[in-house]
Amino acid sequence: METSNEAFATIGGKDIFFSEDWDTGIGGGLWSTGAAQAKYFENHRTTVRRNLKDLVQTNKDDDHNSIRAIELGSGNGYLSVCLVAMAGDLISELVTTDLADHLPLINKTLEQNKHLVDISSAECKATLNPDTQGESSQTKAFVTEHKWGVAEGDDRVVGTFDFIFGSDLAYRDSLHAPLISSLDRLSHENTVSLIGVTMADTKPSFFQSLKKAGFRYERLSDYMLEPEFRGTTFGLFVIQRSTLKPGRSSKQ
Repeated sequence: METSNEAFATIGGKDIFFSEDWDTGIGGGLWSTGAAQAKYFENHRTTVRRNLKDLVQTNKDDDHNSIRAIELGSGNGYLSVCLVAMAGDLISELVTTDLADHLPLINKTLEQNKHLVDISSAECKATLNPDTQGESSQTKAFVTEHKWGVAEGDDRVVGTFDFIFGSDLAYRDSLHAPLISSLDRLSHENTVSLIGVTMADTKPSFFQSLKKAGFRYERLSDYMLEPEFRGTTFGLFVIQRSTLKPGRSSKQ
């Protein structure tokens, strides 16, 4: 795998560096849905930041004036870096997750973006560089394994998050139940999830299961995507709880 000296993308005036590594596995490259979601972050930066600021205000308390975010099934870390470039100053903690075999590539992607992220591989911990990010130096990022639907031994992925994101997560029927289980465990009353899917391999049963689990969803309009992704099977979905479940507080 070669590392390019040219920026792969630019968001908010910040260069992002990224190199695919298909030898890592299915998540080693940037699939079309991930590219569509990254472009959405880039081209609708103002809208996304406004929505994240609304989350900050909604969940504001005496101890928190920012949000916790988590990427599920990251594969390569690219979307997490895009989010940091766009809104690192609004995020107090970012957790980037996948199975163990993809974590080295995620860490490599963060290393390629040292102007945005400082990472301590010994602790699997990344913190934003205060010399280049100003207020966003308060953000902490962690790279860790997370198996969907499995809570035992998940020391890094604890509590709930304000923003959950990921792409190409529900491409197999067998993934639906564990993915929804993780969404349920990691979401509080006001959590917003942004999930990119390919409708060709994400069957209606996934959305039916979301509803049964107490979630509602809305597909973003095609005009919010780049022209190359409009009128296709790609879709970005906003997912939130329909109602607060009995016995669940709004923040845990």
